[in-house]
Amino acid sequence: MINKSLSAKKMIQILFIFLLIPVASYCQDKPLTCKDIHEGLFYYYPKNSSDQYSERFGDKFEYETNLKSHDSALYHVSWGKDCAFSEKYVRSNIKMTFQQLSLMEEHTFIYRVTGITNTYFTFSTYMDKMPDLPIGDDTMWFHPQVYPTNQLLFTSIANSAVLRQKPFNDTSHYAVLYLYRPGKFTDFLNIYPIYLDGIEMGIEENNSGYIYKVLKEGPLEIKGTLFNHAAEMSLPVRFGHIYYVKTWVHFGAVRNKTHVEMQVVDSKTGRSEFEKVKRKY
Repeated sequence: MINKSLSAKKMIQILFIFLLIPVASYCQDKPLTCKDIHEGLFYYYPKNSSDQYSERFGDKFEYETNLKSHDSALYHVSWGKDCAFSEKYVRSNIKMTFQQLSLMEEHTFIYRVTGITNTYFTFSTYMDKMPDLPIGDDTMWFHPQVYPTNQLLFTSIANSAVLRQKPFNDTSHYAVLYLYRPGKFTDFLNIYPIYLDGIEMGIEENNSGYIYKVLKEGPLEIKGTLFNHAAEMSLPVRFGHIYYVKTWVHFGAVRNKTHVEMQVVDSKTGRSEFEKVKRKY
C-alpha cells in the first residue's frame, strides 16, 4: 500500500520508474545481431600467444593494433550475407618474412560469425572462400579482458641441438614435433599454411622443415590448406614423445585437383628425411 504522505511529485516519479522497467528489460533482453558488430571497437586474444589486440571496425576498414608492441595493420573489410565478412590485407608496420607477406597479399580471409552474446562473438576463419572445414576459430570481445585465457600451445625450436641441451625423456612436460616437406621438382612454387588445432604453425615451402615443442597432450588436429582444399589428421600427442609429420603437394591435372597430403612417419624415416630439408623457424 502506498503511503498517503507521499507527495504528488513523488508519485509521478515512482510511476515513471515503473513505466520504464518494461522498456529497460526489453532493451537488455533484445539479442545482438551481426549488424550490431559491423562497426565498433573489439578486443582479440589469439590462441598460442600472450598478445593482445584492439580491432576497430569502420565502414570499410579494420584497424588492428597490438596493445603490447603497438604494431598496427590495416585491412579492407566487406560484409556479406549470413553473418560473414571478408578481410584483405592493405598494409602494416609488422615485420614479416617474404612467405608470410605473400600469404597475406595473395589471399582473402573470410570470417563467419558463429555466435553473439552480450560480451563477445565467436567466428570461424576460411581462406579465399568458405569450404566445409574452417582453418580456425576464435573469439572477439566487446571489452578488454582483465585475465585473458590465451596461452601457448606450441613453440618453435631453432634446431635439434637445442633439444640436446636439456634431457628429453618420458617425464618431460612437452612433446617434440618435426614437421617437414621434402623437396620436389613439381609444384615447388606452391606454398601453404599448416595449422595445429586451428593455430597457424608456419608456411610450408618446398624442401622445408620446422621443429616444435608441443605443450598440450591429447588428440590435436593438424591441417594444411591449398587452393581451398584442406588436408587434416589427428595426432594423439603425449608428453615425452617425438613425432614426425611429413607433408607434400599432390599434383593434379588442373589447379583445383592439386592439394596437400600429410602423414605420420616412423622415427627412422622421419629423421633421415628431415636432415635433408632446409630448417625454418
